[in-house]
Amino acid sequence: MKRTLPPAFVIFALLLAAPARADDRADCFKDSGELAVTDIAPVSAACKRLAELGDTEALLRYVTLQLSSLLKCIWSDGQRDNAEATKWCHLAAEQGHAEAQSALGNMYRDGRGVPRDDAEALKWWRKAAEQRFGEAEYNLGLLHMEGRTVPQDNIQAHMWFSLAAIERWPDAAKNRNLLAGKMTPSELSESERLAREWREKYPRKKP
Repeated sequence: MKRTLPPAFVIFALLLAAPARADDRADCFKDSGELAVTDIAPVSAACKRLAELGDTEALLRYVTLQLSSLLKCIWSDGQRDNAEATKWCHLAAEQGHAEAQSALGNMYRDGRGVPRDDAEALKWWRKAAEQRFGEAEYNLGLLHMEGRTVPQDNIQAHMWFSLAAIERWPDAAKNRNLLAGKMTPSELSESERLAREWREKYPRKKP
């Protein structure tokens, strides 16, 4: 009688067979004191490759590095240490952290640690909004309401304020309602359609 391997065993065997760089473990667990910001990305990449092969120690190290860059971004920004906040927020934003992406957008809007650039602010806020981060959605609403970087557009502004209101961002519902009083029924209908499509395309992540 021919024996068949359980599916879980097959998946585990395939993972073990996946290619990995010979120096990944040394890179992941390098002990050189506090890593410089330029070291975080390659070290994280090495840890991620090992984690995908089932290395639980590497997984823990990867998560720790990810959280470290995000926390340093938030702390430095809170202390108004613009240079530190910029480098850590850039790193955390590039790793996909919505809060860091939104903070980086704020820095570009205000010119803190980086040249003032509304186009860059728009880019990072949109990335954060794709993860349904309320502050970024609110700021996008302001851009469209005021016509900064983008054409003034009450439909788009109402859409973004509606999305931010779902995340309970302060003043989002108030601004949405103020705009609604200036819009026609067809404009409101279009805004609601756009908001619905955004929610379907980028659903809220389960906690």
